[in-house]
Amino acid sequence: PVEKSLRDAKMDKAQIHDIVLVGGSTRIPKIQKLLQDFFNG
Repeated sequence: PVEKSLRDAKMDKAQIHDIVLVGGSTRIPKIQKLLQDFFNG
């Protein structure tokens, strides 16, 4: 879903500087790790 969202917005992941996670499932460590790995950081 993240890659599709970036494509739909015609953006590159290098253009993303901050990520705000909202909702209960975003507290799951695996979700946080996947996003960190995807955005290299």
